[in-house]
Amino acid sequence: MTLMRKKDGTVDYGATYAHCHELHQSYQTKNWGKHYRPHWEHLLQPDMKILEAGCGNGKLCRRLKMAGYDITGIDVTPGPYKRDYEFKVQDITQTPWPFANEQFDLGLAFDVFEHIELEKIDLTLKEFMRVSKQQAISIPNCKSVGKLHVLIRPVEWWLEKLIYHSDYGWKIVATEPATKGGEVNVLIRSK
Repeated sequence: MTLMRKKDGTVDYGATYAHCHELHQSYQTKNWGKHYRPHWEHLLQPDMKILEAGCGNGKLCRRLKMAGYDITGIDVTPGPYKRDYEFKVQDITQTPWPFANEQFDLGLAFDVFEHIELEKIDLTLKEFMRVSKQQAISIPNCKSVGKLHVLIRPVEWWLEKLIYHSDYGWKIVATEPATKGGEVNVLIRSK
């Protein structure tokens, strides 16, 4: 599985990830946000509005909704999943997103940004930070099934990018081994 392209040569994220959701069991069953939750759950406060960018199968969105949070999920494809929370189909590389500045108290993106091409990452990160007051993300620096991790960089590179688009600090709160070698870093930015 490799990235599918449109006639103009740009990545067709919708077609690529619709295909992934059909083929790969992990896209249907994994809940990376839940896996990393011990590292970011201290950011949760009652009555928060939360955005999950790249929500995939929606498992984290459903858990947060059941816990009483106002959750919105966005993903490039609706996939074959039940969406019992606010959901929008949104290619996160296409900006601006349909949200106001700091509309969300917390933005989440777990195992998402490494799928974005280098020439689109700055605008995507900037938009993620525009719509959310605080953020928690995970960034693997390892290869993936089907070569879908197109932006494999050390955590220092990611920190430099994130700090460039921020008015206050990011910190690494966890580093874990990845299943296929390399590591996954969990980063947060909180006020």
